[in-house]
Amino acid sequence: MAHRVVTGVLRVLRALAPLLAAAPRDGAVPPVRSRRRLRGAFRRLPLIGAGWRRARRQARGGGTGPGTCPAPVSSDASGTDAVPGDADRTNGQAADRGPAPRAAIDGEAAPDDSSASARHPGVQKDGPAQKDGPGQGDSSPDETRPESVEPPHETADSHPADPEPLRAGRPPRGVSVLLPPVVGHDRAAIAVDGGAVGGVTVRMATVRGRGHMQSGEGRQDAFAFHTDDELPWLVAVVADGVSTAMHAAAASSEAVASAGRLVINGLRNGPPDGPLWWQDVFERTAEDITRRTGSLPPDEAAGRRWRMFAPGPPATTLAVLIASRTPSEDPRLFGAVVGDSRVLRLRDGTWRALLDARPTGGRGAGDERVQTLPQRPHALRTVATEWLPGEVLVLATDGFADAIGARSPLTLALGARWQHPPSLLGFLRDVDFRKATYNDDRTVVALWPENADTAVP
Repeated sequence: MAHRVVTGVLRVLRALAPLLAAAPRDGAVPPVRSRRRLRGAFRRLPLIGAGWRRARRQARGGGTGPGTCPAPVSSDASGTDAVPGDADRTNGQAADRGPAPRAAIDGEAAPDDSSASARHPGVQKDGPAQKDGPGQGDSSPDETRPESVEPPHETADSHPADPEPLRAGRPPRGVSVLLPPVVGHDRAAIAVDGGAVGGVTVRMATVRGRGHMQSGEGRQDAFAFHTDDELPWLVAVVADGVSTAMHAAAASSEAVASAGRLVINGLRNGPPDGPLWWQDVFERTAEDITRRTGSLPPDEAAGRRWRMFAPGPPATTLAVLIASRTPSEDPRLFGAVVGDSRVLRLRDGTWRALLDARPTGGRGAGDERVQTLPQRPHALRTVATEWLPGEVLVLATDGFADAIGARSPLTLALGARWQHPPSLLGFLRDVDFRKATYNDDRTVVALWPENADTAVP
């Protein structure tokens, strides 16, 4: 009995070795950290369960026989089960060969069993394969039958056909993905676009955050990109609706649409000549937001979501960037921001803030120190500078910009990956990175001073 106990313990340790080897290397908790996940891991290791059941039957004096629960078999290189077929040998040849060795675990051969039925389901030592159908075979109703092993549950991130997401540091815990009450093309969970404008390559992407996925809310970020054939400028706009306010999605959508339209109209009379130029744009944008959200019915979903206190009036951040179509000839840049959305610059793998309107110590749009539209159109910051050669301009909401820290894994990874424009799906994959505690919506518009979309396959 002591020998069987020691053997069982060794089998458990050998079976758990792949799980422990697959655990994260950065000190995070291994995957088997909860009872449910541990139970699922043991389901995927049926050899342990079979060994325990066989040991219990032997302790009761049952031994092994046709009714013994078989151990699973390994798979060969071709992906088929390594079970010898009955048509390839006679019963006498099967008896002369003796029992085949049990499946190996991690390269070590397990001890032989004296019964062929303990090796392969439905195979007798001296007879044809047994049938599992009702009324077939001589097995009795009280006989122990093999327990089915459920396949591991596949999620969107574990499906073999899906690309591996960009992991930047400690991965987040899994969440349920719930659809919002209304889904349309303009408020889809994911939107991506890009192409060339003059001598500039543009990439744009927005994704619904994991927090909104779990609560069944729609995406509250928005972006817009405007050009005009008669103007040498391009205009990029991003906005982040405040989650604690009513009609956050409508406020951000109206903000990017109105601001982009007003900036293009203003550029017909020349580029921005100071803060007053921007102040007029943001004041009129605030009026459009108030007019648009004021015509909507009360946001009952926001009331239920923030039932501990009344939701605030519609509010959103706003960031606008104006650049030349040909930065090699005209490197002028103009920008303005209200709230915690930002304009960043990336050069030689180093990130710097070009325009950041957050107050000192302020964190997030939910912070009272962060100003928003339409309430504070005058709380804007502006910049007029030049686009340096080889520099990437990134206009982003806080869901992305807050993760760009000093020497963080995401900072280093994107600093290397964005030296040149990625593909649309590659850019979307980078924006939809996986990092613990970063669950907000993310919206990014990136500009490269080169035309990389001349021969896209």
